Amino acid sequence: MVQVRLLGGVGAAAESGEPLDVGPAKCQLVLAALALGVNESVPVARLIDVLWDEAPPRTAEKTLQGYVAQLRRGLGRDVVSRVGAAYRLELDPDQVDVARFRRALTVGDIRGALEAWTGPPLAGLDAAGLQPAVDGLVEQWLGAIETHLGRQVTEDAASTVAMLTELTAAHPFREELWALLMSALYRTGRQADALAAFQRARTHLVDELGVEPGPRLREVEQRILAHDEAMQDGASVSHPDAAATAAPQQPTGTVTFGFAEVADATSLWAQHRRKMAAATARLDAVVRAVTGRHAGTVVVAAGESMGAAFHRAEDAADWASELQTVVDEEPWPGGVDLRLQVALHTGETREEAGGYFGPPVHAASRMAAAAHPGQILVSGLTAALLERDGLRDLGRHELDGVAGGHELF
Repeated sequence: MVQVRLLGGVGAAAESGEPLDVGPAKCQLVLAALALGVNESVPVARLIDVLWDEAPPRTAEKTLQGYVAQLRRGLGRDVVSRVGAAYRLELDPDQVDVARFRRALTVGDIRGALEAWTGPPLAGLDAAGLQPAVDGLVEQWLGAIETHLGRQVTEDAASTVAMLTELTAAHPFREELWALLMSALYRTGRQADALAAFQRARTHLVDELGVEPGPRLREVEQRILAHDEAMQDGASVSHPDAAATAAPQQPTGTVTFGFAEVADATSLWAQHRRKMAAATARLDAVVRAVTGRHAGTVVVAAGESMGAAFHRAEDAADWASELQTVVDEEPWPGGVDLRLQVALHTGETREEAGGYFGPPVHAASRMAAAAHPGQILVSGLTAALLERDGLRDLGRHELDGVAGGHELF
């Protein structure tokens, strides 16, 4: 029952809580790379890249074996296994804090996700080769924080001002954080400060990214200028279309899931880190708005990955088509050309704590991962429910991690 920690620093502990020796920084890098994909095989070549980037020593593979041996001495011989030309961390996902954090987000347990978050991923470790994964985790955390603070601004605006001020300083391109700060300041009687916050946000976006504030920020500014009474009851605090995506209206039983992934996200994060932070924040607002217009419920919002649930397959198809169009037309920050891989799949699911479980959810996610940029994949089950022509039959395909084949269109 080894517990592995990546949040707030890399480490491990026994079931009793006693710290385990995971070795020096290089060993910690190996552990981090394996734990980020717990129970998944990580190729030796990938681990060498993480450890030495483009300048590995001639003895890289043998040195890696030494680091793995040291991890086995500290964690247990069977915890790290060799699988062909790869290594794998043989733990239950619940034994890794990052996996617990991600699972909580997947089921919509925002409070649980924030409780699992104990600090920045891989804190204190020079992990350039894992930076895209770290940035993605931070993006997920920020999304959870925004959801949590959106509720808190409505209930007790004054208590959120200090945290939102700190967060906007640390993440100046997160437009939702600025919108929440403006709302909190206005609700506490600080109209001038709220408008000044808008100007600071605009300065960051224009001067550093070359883009004007998006519709969300402009709407909050206009409501403040107009002394909109709705600002006082919290109507503009939450994400746009929040009412349309609230949990009480979420689909049950037979559900059509729409999943989308940003194509080539790892490369985009590596090349345009700051601009990607702004782009994914804006993408989150776009997805929520489009989902609300098609009577859907956002069930996953994790930076470059997102998912929604729909009562009707037709609504899901319209959502997918509009989402691709809006993303293609959105003026993303210079150098960031976001393209989505989208998939639709229908099936019986079970709900728990506001989230969804079962094979249909996993299959829809894996379909999105298999799609080409700009493409919308549709499963055979969903295709049978759609009253439309023009679906192209792609035949039967195997999906990674999904038992049996799927007819795809």
